[in-house]
Amino acid sequence: ATIGGGKTNFVTMFSLASFVGFAKIIGDVINNTVYRFANVPEGTSFTSLHDVFSAVEPYKSILGVFDIFMVWALVLAAEGL
Repeated sequence: ATIGGGKTNFVTMFSLASFVGFAKIIGDVINNTVYRFANVPEGTSFTSLHDVFSAVEPYKSILGVFDIFMVWALVLAAEGL
């Protein structure tokens, strides 16, 4: 916020960090619950973007890096700042 020229305080930034962290925690809980009960390999992500979009292999691997909840957290952080 300081780089962008905005004024903020600790309480506002702590609240923003809490909301952004909550989005990531939801994604982790979903992935860990599915790992535990579905008996799938450890590296599989169920909330990644490669399941949302159908793409060929080089793009599918790139989309597999991004998680839906990570994108949500980035949008929340951008909106909050």
